[in-house]
Amino acid sequence: MKKKISIAIDAMGGDNSPGKTIAGIKIFLDKYKTKDDFILNIFGKEKEIKNIVNKYKISSNQINIINSNYVVSDKEKPLTAVKNSKNTSMWDCIQHQLDGKSDISLSAGNTGVLLVISRMILKMINDVNKPALAGLWPNENGMNVVLDLGANIECNDQNLVDFAELGSALFKSLFPNEKPKVSLLNVGSEEMKGTEMLKIASRSKPPFICIVPEKRKEITTEGGLNLNYNKSFLKLLIKKLKKNKSRISLFIEPSFKDIVLARKLDADCVEIHTGKLCNLINKSKNYTKELKKIQKVVKKGNKLGLEVHAGHGLTYSSAKTLSKIKGIQEFNIGHFLIGESIFEGMPTIIRKFKKILKS
Repeated sequence: MKKKISIAIDAMGGDNSPGKTIAGIKIFLDKYKTKDDFILNIFGKEKEIKNIVNKYKISSNQINIINSNYVVSDKEKPLTAVKNSKNTSMWDCIQHQLDGKSDISLSAGNTGVLLVISRMILKMINDVNKPALAGLWPNENGMNVVLDLGANIECNDQNLVDFAELGSALFKSLFPNEKPKVSLLNVGSEEMKGTEMLKIASRSKPPFICIVPEKRKEITTEGGLNLNYNKSFLKLLIKKLKKNKSRISLFIEPSFKDIVLARKLDADCVEIHTGKLCNLINKSKNYTKELKKIQKVVKKGNKLGLEVHAGHGLTYSSAKTLSKIKGIQEFNIGHFLIGESIFEGMPTIIRKFKKILKS
């Protein structure tokens, strides 16, 4: 005998629930009334659900009503959901799938909470670190699977590859006779779209912005931007930020290719990554080759009309070494100076630093 597909449904999720949810279940059951290869497990306030089920004259042969006393509010914030959503209809619905009693769980409730507790209860597929929202969009020839629909605004290259694979797998399961094609759709460039930092920049309109390739696992930035890889995105980003009259700097490696590309991207400034040079100086190793490379890149930047800054890992000694290069207009050494100022005070440290640079 063929195993029945077991579907868990959060009846309390979404607008006008559970009425609208049960109405949808009624439409589904009428459409597939000749089939008996599935069972619906409906989670929510049992008494309320039973009244609506009786109103629609839904047979009990293909549904199970499972009582859940609590409901996830539409106003519930995802980060507080872990504390407050246990034993809700949404939680119980997903837990039913984890326990192997249902093959799939469905909810039209609070999307952010749904993602958080789904990830917490069901976990992620190996090597995939971000969940995605998917939907079906019609096209001229059929349907598109579109993801991610708003769960993640800040994605790296690996996340996009993961989404492509997840989307392709979903498409194949829905349309087994068709071959999926993968395309990228831009999220848009309206002022209030983008990452939180971009939103802040759009609102506050700072006079100067330096764009760096920060990674969440890093304590501080380790390496310059990959300008060639992020070229299209950076061009749009710089254009957007310049509308607010902000001057834009790009944090780059000391390379001719990057300094030329920075100019093409319409940056006003560049900050040369000095991490390698500083490491060599700190370890008392020969740094002549690295210093000459930085010197040539600074000269090229000046010729291109770029304002050139230098930073990362700077101390008194490395800053003094770099100060001999003409054309560097700013040293970004705030981290070191703040650390030193804890012991001697900021005014003393600034005077000391200026004296060292002039010596």
